[in-house]
Order: sequence, then C-alpha cells, then structure tokens
Amino acid sequence: MKNLKVLLLVAILGVASAVQARPNNSDYNTVINAFIESKLHTDYKTMKTILSPEAVEKLPREKAVYKATASDLLRTMKVNNGIEQSCTAEHKVLAESDGMIMVQIDFNYDQHTISEFITLERNKGLEWKVTSINKFFKNVATADKVNS
Repeated sequence: MKNLKVLLLVAILGVASAVQARPNNSDYNTVINAFIESKLHTDYKTMKTILSPEAVEKLPREKAVYKATASDLLRTMKVNNGIEQSCTAEHKVLAESDGMIMVQIDFNYDQHTISEFITLERNKGLEWKVTSINKFFKNVATADKVNS
C-alpha cells in the first residue's frame, strides 16, 4: 500500500511539472511570447506545444519559395536545441479575430533582420496554435544604403 501511495505521488508530481512547463494556449499573447522565446533560445519543446502539426514555414529563396513542415521545423530545432540567438525581438499584432491572429515578429541582429509573419488559429479545443510562418530576411547595411 505504501508503494502504491509513493507511485501515485510521483505520477501526480510528474503531471504537475509537465503542465507547468506548457504555455497556456488559451491566451494568444502567451502563445506569441512562447513562440518568440522558443526562437530566441532554440527551444523545440516549447515550440512543439504551440505549433500546429499541420503548420508550414515558408522562406523565399531567389525566385522560389522553400517550404518546411512542422515536423521539419521541430527536427531542426531539436538538433540545435539550446542555441541562444544574439538578437532582440519585437512584435505587433497586424490583424485579429476570435479565431485567427496575424502577427509580425522582427528578430533584429546586428547586420540583418528576420521578419516572421505568423498566423495563429484557435482549434476545436479553443487553444491557439501557430499554423503558418512566413519568413523574410533584410540586410540592414543594404537597406540603409538604399534608403539614403
């Protein structure tokens, strides 16, 4: 009986710690912040909790568009887990409704900016999930010369 109580306590503590590590997906601001933090710290575990399994990431490459699935993105993040990005991040909500949000996130490095336009959708369980990521690169030095 004592072993059963100990086993039950361990199971409860395990579930409690797993719940604490997971962002609250019922609030889209929490999901946006979790997305940013997971990118800054290459944290695939957090990304996995907020990314829809059907999500697609798109990156323009010359005259084509490279597409990566959610599993591709998570696999890459897992290989690079824990790598800290040397940038700052800022975001703004571009459009929002009760079921979908469009957000621009700028990751500002010394010489370039990566702008990610993400779409969050509320699923049937009323959780917000990232369903698409569109990524654009801007070389800061080149942009300054063009704008001068």
